[in-house]
Amino acid sequence: MIPSTKSEVGDVREHINHLFIELFQIDPAKLKEDQRLVEDLGLDSLDAVDLGLRFQKQFQINISPSDLIGIKTLGDVYLFVENKLQGVDGVPPTLGEPSRDLPSGPKEKESPSHGKRI
Repeated sequence: MIPSTKSEVGDVREHINHLFIELFQIDPAKLKEDQRLVEDLGLDSLDAVDLGLRFQKQFQINISPSDLIGIKTLGDVYLFVENKLQGVDGVPPTLGEPSRDLPSGPKEKESPSHGKRI
């Protein structure tokens, strides 16, 4: 199922909300995009793993443990699952936070004895 209309996106989000209610007994009124998973909804790392496994099974998407690291809010969860369903990899930047550029790799160092770059 690839969400392409507002109705389909709403269905995915509704399904995600249902999982949060079912798995973690979270009050439906708290399920808003800006709610932080740890601080506001009380989830921990084991809950994140459980969610990842449920998403893989229910939505038939592949999720690596590193994918879960960048997900901070319920809005991030929505975007992540929607992107995965559309075949887009990667974790979206957290809502309300600017995206950060990651360093491309280790910097070159000069050798103290020869002045050569290593």
